[in-house]
Amino acid sequence: MTTPKVELKGTQVYTIKSKINYQQYDVYVRLPNGYNERVEGKTYDVLYILNGQWDFGLVLSVYGNCRYDKQLPEMILIAIGWSGQETDEEAQKFSMRDFSAFITDGQLRGGASAFLGVLEREIIPFIENTFATNGNRCLMGSSIAAWFALFAILNSPKLFGKYVLSSPVTTFANGLIFDLESLFFKDATDLDVLIYISYGELEPNQPIKDFIKVIGSRGYQSLKIIDEEINGVGHAGNKPIGYVNGLLKAYNQNDANIL
Repeated sequence: MTTPKVELKGTQVYTIKSKINYQQYDVYVRLPNGYNERVEGKTYDVLYILNGQWDFGLVLSVYGNCRYDKQLPEMILIAIGWSGQETDEEAQKFSMRDFSAFITDGQLRGGASAFLGVLEREIIPFIENTFATNGNRCLMGSSIAAWFALFAILNSPKLFGKYVLSSPVTTFANGLIFDLESLFFKDATDLDVLIYISYGELEPNQPIKDFIKVIGSRGYQSLKIIDEEINGVGHAGNKPIGYVNGLLKAYNQNDANIL
């Protein structure tokens, strides 16, 4: 008996074979309602979602409900996953490869640098050459994907303007992200991004708070950082709430009435 596959209404999927790390990615797309009938010249912000195999459906619901309440603008939603993976274990393996980095003898190791190149030189150009985008980008991720987002900020700070992150694993690789931020701070005075970070009350969240305190104390020009502890939940459970709150705060539309 063949297991039926579920398709998310109104979505598209594209397959991209990277020439950088030779991985094949599934890129899921949800266009705004009325996209094909838009007025000439109309363009949209883009929300990029990491670990799309897990979070695309969640974010479609989160975004759709906020959009129904007219609290978020029309956006193009893009989720990125790995082609051919059928189990959570396979997806976890790929996520640990693409979202991790190590320092050995002063050099970056692991897949994060390569995947950042995939985003910057392959996936984002494909999206912006295919759809009516305006260059305003937000990156969303949780856990090790949120760690990668912090890595992206410190290695390509102009790639995304906004970040909505849930429980970045700041203890990963013996606190490597603290070392990377220290290296960044030696040469940088400006960091023109908005970062929202949520974490659960019931998870060991002090290392996340420590990183937020460090980066917030540097005096980076233009940096906006918002953190929020979600009561009564842990590492994974805070994600849906954090994604809602993060999107609303990142787009500053809590009291707006967007048509």
